[in-house]
Amino acid sequence: MHELRSIVLEFIRQIRKLDFESEADIKLLYEKAKDIELQIGGADYSGNSAIADRLFEVTEKLDNKVPDIMIVRIPKFRAVTSGAMAYDELFGTFQLWQETHNDYYWIERWAQLRQIELMAYPEKFPIHDVYQTICSQEELTRGFQELHEIFMQCYADILNDPRGMLLPVYAMSEYDYFSKEARASREDSYKYAKIFYVLGYTGELDQAGELLIQAGKLKAQCKSLKITNIHAFLNVLSNYGIVTEGLVNGKIKSGTTITVSFPDNKNMIAALHILAVKAARTDRFKDFCRLNYKLLEGDWSTAEYGRGVDAVAVLFHSEQDRATARLIHAELIKRNYYYNFQDWNEGPQIRYYKKESDRNRNTKASFWLTSMDTEFIFYFRIKQMDGVLPYIQKCPESVIKNFMVSDAGCANRTSGTCASGISYRLGGRTIWRCGCCNPNFQVTPSVDDYLYYIDAVDMAGNKKQ
Repeated sequence: MHELRSIVLEFIRQIRKLDFESEADIKLLYEKAKDIELQIGGADYSGNSAIADRLFEVTEKLDNKVPDIMIVRIPKFRAVTSGAMAYDELFGTFQLWQETHNDYYWIERWAQLRQIELMAYPEKFPIHDVYQTICSQEELTRGFQELHEIFMQCYADILNDPRGMLLPVYAMSEYDYFSKEARASREDSYKYAKIFYVLGYTGELDQAGELLIQAGKLKAQCKSLKITNIHAFLNVLSNYGIVTEGLVNGKIKSGTTITVSFPDNKNMIAALHILAVKAARTDRFKDFCRLNYKLLEGDWSTAEYGRGVDAVAVLFHSEQDRATARLIHAELIKRNYYYNFQDWNEGPQIRYYKKESDRNRNTKASFWLTSMDTEFIFYFRIKQMDGVLPYIQKCPESVIKNFMVSDAGCANRTSGTCASGISYRLGGRTIWRCGCCNPNFQVTPSVDDYLYYIDAVDMAGNKKQ
């Protein structure tokens, strides 16, 4: 499943980069699709046959419900427009249908990010000996895999039915990005991860593979994490096979002990307990939310992974992107850049500064290395293009192409008050790059071209036009 996910995600990333006006890119798309067909069709399956059978069953059901999709290339042809016909005249009631299906909720947007942030894991990964006093490496691996499936399904259910998951819905068309409703939805996207977290580290694991949780302790921890009506969410968890016993009239009563179990696989509860306790002791809550298998590498109080550039690169789904990020980080350190870590709503980032004083004031960053919804985006700022244009014109075509992209600019350009945007001519075109909110260039570099962007910034210097 994880190999398939990786293949499909990589294919999607490559499609995004294609120029569909280019015949060469269209041909490349067909070649990539053929490669993936051969890669998937020719692979032998050696995993759990029960899981594979389940996958085939689900695929067959989806195939019956969803029409086939085929990519076709339409040859050039002559066509006419509808002239002065209005949209409603041409498409009838389609616009009304579109408007009734137009709402997208903030909770769906953020739950989707939580889902793709779940980390893929290898078939075998290291588990510290200290945890193997609880269960064997094989048992803990199976428990981890089961927990991962539950997390994945939980986020999918939030996407499909947020109300059924007891989460408030706020339409993106009604509430803007900075509204309190949008902020609340971002926080609510962690709701079920928080519930699993608090159950895992407040409970004591018994010999039967069940969590024994003191009601008072659970209530206190829920309060600290702003989880209300925990009993209602525990009821939702029963849909995933998680059994809660000890509730009084469906609610948690002080002075009682609650038992949480998973009869289908008691090792899932052991994995939940170990991951939650380890994350709590090492302050790695987001690693728990992403089910980072590396939590199991060190002992209860040791987490050495995910430092430096890996704090960002670990979220990238492509090994090439991770390798490029590491090379960029090493190169900028070699060039004596200072850096700090930031955390956007869309993901973590590292910012690089020429001066230590700028780093300390968090201003004038020359580069941002970011995970934008788990996609690798490298931002950089150039304030004066005149001195660097001759160099750019000699760069590989893939690099020049990124400097040929123009944007519309923000409201500051429209009002004539923009002080951060730049304009230049390249390839016979006038290019505008806005730089008010973010650095004015954004690319997804590769191991072959990342140095050209760094050199361009250093060559341009920091003086304004």
